[in-house]
Amino acid sequence: SPGLDPHLQVRATVSTMHAREGHETRGEFEAGLLWKLGAAFVFNVVMMPVVVSIIQSTLATGRAISQAVYEHTQFITMATVIISIQRATGDVPRFLQAVSLYKRYVASRFARPERLPTLWDPPSMRIAAQMAQLYWLFACALLYAPLAPYFYALASVYALFSFACTKFAVIFWYKRHASMTTEIGEVFEKMVLVLLPFHLLIKLAVRLAAEPSHLAPYSYAYAIA
Repeated sequence: SPGLDPHLQVRATVSTMHAREGHETRGEFEAGLLWKLGAAFVFNVVMMPVVVSIIQSTLATGRAISQAVYEHTQFITMATVIISIQRATGDVPRFLQAVSLYKRYVASRFARPERLPTLWDPPSMRIAAQMAQLYWLFACALLYAPLAPYFYALASVYALFSFACTKFAVIFWYKRHASMTTEIGEVFEKMVLVLLPFHLLIKLAVRLAAEPSHLAPYSYAYAIA
């Protein structure tokens, strides 16, 4: 439910507001929804834990960037829990398709014969929402890994899990491949490129927090090394 997972509330709110805008083509609609959902997910689920941890660190030590981000906050644990919850709520429903299960194996037993074909219709694929969740996983890997390198491995494992769930859904539930438009592919590429400067900035901040006196004169070179 949205109460247990704010991510679902964000998706519902953004999708509803975007649907009220005028769009000439389906590709334009999906590309715009991907951009809005991706930005909302990254800000709400990726950026906010970093901001909260920096504020807690500042209150504890008087310095915004220091080892206190690890020592006086639960950032790493919190981020790991958030990633795990979001992947479960994003990928498991795609695998199980509880609504379709109910329609096919419960409601169909009591439905009129003329309604049976509609109960067995494939569920909606929601391409933009699925790609926004994948983008969110990219953001977790690029923005959290400088703080804890094991996030690279964690994101890779969850990416494989997401691929397996999607592959099963395409074969068993959707019965067709996704209809990918040029617009949505171009938007996804641009959104990934937007993450790279933030990745470098966080690497720089981590290096400065670790050895500020040694890295200050060569901070940029050390950060990208």
